Amino acid sequence: MYLDNIRVALADDHAMVRAGLTTILHSDSTLRVVFEAADGEALIAGLLEQPVDVVVSDICMPKLDGIQMVKRLRGGANRLPVILIASFNDGEYLQPSVRAGANAFLLKDVEPRVLVDAVHKVASGQKLFIPQATNALRGNLNRPPDPTHQIEALSERELSVMRLMVAGLCNKEISECLCITEGTVKNNVSSIISKMSARDRTQAVLRGIQHSVI
Repeated sequence: MYLDNIRVALADDHAMVRAGLTTILHSDSTLRVVFEAADGEALIAGLLEQPVDVVVSDICMPKLDGIQMVKRLRGGANRLPVILIASFNDGEYLQPSVRAGANAFLLKDVEPRVLVDAVHKVASGQKLFIPQATNALRGNLNRPPDPTHQIEALSERELSVMRLMVAGLCNKEISECLCITEGTVKNNVSSIISKMSARDRTQAVLRGIQHSVI
């Protein structure tokens, strides 16, 4: 169930991007952008004057980038939910975002509804990480799937785990992202490998991508 009257702060060094994000968020009557900032330092200063429920921030900004901004908030024991967004992901941003303490990681090319849903999810205490395939896998994505591989359907939990496996996160990092135990992650990874008829997690992820499982 969605929460009502969620106050959002935006941080991005491009005014047009902020305007676009504001338009997207205001398409949902329960979301309200209460202030904008052009960098991480301005955002943190703004939070001292204007309380909010969720922060949506670009990663690449001058003065203080999104990841450093999250680290500073968490270093001050501020648990305010933060969604970090990036223009692209080659494996460089997702893991640092997770380790810094971000509550969600999205790419700017996601559907507008995904961003709106992400705000609601982090406001209610959930986490959301939607990575893309890493460079290590991209070179293999054009290979047609082998029809002899029997691919079984994954559960919703297994799909969530596999998306983070694609990003290169280890079991501990996945457990922190999904708020589940490492043992649960390990069991899910084993199940994924079995369902993908793979010999290891790398091959399982590759087959999952080739067969459009994720």
